[in-house]
Amino acid sequence: LVDLRLNNNSFIGSIPNIDCTMERLELFSLAQNELTGPIHDALGNKMPRMRELHLYENKLLSTIPESIFRPKNLTAVLLGNNELTGA
Repeated sequence: LVDLRLNNNSFIGSIPNIDCTMERLELFSLAQNELTGPIHDALGNKMPRMRELHLYENKLLSTIPESIFRPKNLTAVLLGNNELTGA
Protein backbone atom coordinates (compact mmCIF):
# COMPACT_ATOMS: atom_id res chain seq x y z
CA LEU A 1 0.00 0.00 0.00
CA VAL A 2 1.49 3.30 -1.12
CA ASP A 3 -1.45 5.73 -0.95
CA LEU A 4 -4.08 5.71 1.84
CA ARG A 5 -6.76 8.40 1.50
CA LEU A 6 -9.49 8.34 4.13
CA ASN A 7 -10.51 11.96 3.72
CA ASN A 8 -14.07 13.31 3.79
CA ASN A 9 -15.64 10.33 5.58
CA SER A 10 -17.16 12.06 8.63
CA PHE A 11 -14.85 10.07 10.93
CA ILE A 12 -15.11 11.18 14.56
CA GLY A 13 -12.83 10.61 17.55
CA SER A 14 -9.05 10.70 17.71
CA ILE A 15 -6.41 9.59 15.25
CA PRO A 16 -5.65 5.98 16.18
CA ASN A 17 -2.17 5.21 17.45
CA ILE A 18 -0.42 3.25 14.71
CA ASP A 19 1.24 0.13 16.13
CA CYS A 20 2.94 -1.10 12.98
CA THR A 21 5.43 0.41 10.57
CA MET A 22 4.02 1.19 7.14
CA GLU A 23 7.25 0.89 5.18
CA ARG A 24 5.82 1.70 1.73
CA LEU A 25 3.18 4.30 2.56
CA GLU A 26 3.90 7.59 0.78
CA LEU A 27 0.63 9.49 1.12
CA PHE A 28 -1.59 9.39 4.22
CA SER A 29 -4.75 11.47 4.38
CA LEU A 30 -7.35 11.80 7.12
CA ALA A 31 -8.35 15.29 5.99
CA GLN A 32 -11.86 16.75 6.09
CA ASN A 33 -13.21 14.61 8.90
CA GLU A 34 -14.25 15.42 12.49
CA LEU A 35 -11.12 14.10 14.20
CA THR A 36 -10.18 15.52 17.60
CA GLY A 37 -7.28 15.25 20.02
CA PRO A 38 -3.55 15.15 19.36
CA ILE A 39 -1.35 14.08 16.49
CA HIS A 40 0.61 11.14 17.93
CA ASP A 41 4.35 11.64 18.18
CA ALA A 42 5.02 8.24 16.60
CA LEU A 43 3.20 9.06 13.35
CA GLY A 44 6.32 10.18 11.45
CA ASN A 45 8.37 7.27 12.78
CA LYS A 46 5.89 4.68 11.53
CA MET A 47 5.89 5.94 7.92
CA PRO A 48 9.54 6.36 6.89
CA ARG A 49 8.77 6.87 3.16
CA MET A 50 5.91 9.33 3.66
CA ARG A 51 5.90 12.12 1.07
CA GLU A 52 2.60 13.74 2.02
CA LEU A 53 0.55 13.96 5.21
CA HIS A 54 -2.93 15.50 4.97
CA LEU A 55 -4.74 16.21 8.25
CA TYR A 56 -6.39 19.52 7.32
CA GLU A 57 -9.98 20.48 8.19
CA ASN A 58 -10.41 18.45 11.35
CA LYS A 59 -10.67 19.51 14.98
CA LEU A 60 -7.19 18.46 16.08
CA LEU A 61 -5.90 20.18 19.19
CA SER A 62 -2.25 19.73 20.19
CA THR A 63 1.30 20.74 19.61
CA ILE A 64 2.57 19.61 16.22
CA PRO A 65 5.05 16.80 16.94
CA GLU A 66 8.47 17.23 15.31
CA SER A 67 8.48 13.54 14.38
CA ILE A 68 6.03 14.11 11.52
CA PHE A 69 8.82 15.99 9.73
CA ARG A 70 11.34 13.10 9.98
CA PRO A 71 10.62 11.17 6.77
CA LYS A 72 13.40 12.04 4.30
CA ASN A 73 11.13 12.25 1.24
CA LEU A 74 8.53 14.51 2.86
CA THR A 75 7.30 17.24 0.51
CA ALA A 76 3.92 18.29 2.00
CA VAL A 77 2.32 18.45 5.44
CA LEU A 78 -1.18 19.93 5.26
CA LEU A 79 -2.55 20.78 8.71
CA GLY A 80 -4.75 23.85 8.11
CA ASN A 81 -8.08 24.49 9.83
CA ASN A 82 -7.24 22.76 13.10
CA GLU A 83 -6.26 24.10 16.53
CA LEU A 84 -2.56 23.18 16.38
CA THR A 85 0.48 24.97 17.79
CA GLY A 86 4.26 24.68 17.52
CA ALA A 87 6.71 23.23 15.01
